[in-house]
Parts: sequence; structure tokens; C-alpha cells
Amino acid sequence: MSEISSYCFSYAIAKQLPSVYSLNTSYGEFELDEEMKAAIKEVLLPILEKRIDESFHFEAV
Repeated sequence: MSEISSYCFSYAIAKQLPSVYSLNTSYGEFELDEEMKAAIKEVLLPILEKRIDESFHFEAV
């Protein structure tokens, strides 16, 4: 994970996650309703926070 800094995850939490409006896949884009947006945020936020902690630990070593 060395190529991904804690800044990238912090940016994802601060800017990208709050503005999520669709999923983009190799098969196309899928618009999200409010319920789906909330579910994505609920699931991704703890993962992103964990990765920030991990990247801080890695950067400190």
C-alpha cells in the first residue's frame, strides 16, 4: 500500500464519498438513489478510516 498515501484516503472521505452519485463499472454507469448512497457511505467509511490508520503506520516505519 506504499503507493497510496493517507492523503488519498483522507481526500476520498472528505470530498469523494460525500458526493457519490453513481457506480461506474466496465459495463456502464449506475445512478444511485439516496438509500444506496447512504449504504455505500456506511460501508466504505470504516474501510477508508482503517486504511488511513494503516498508511500512517506504514509511512511512520
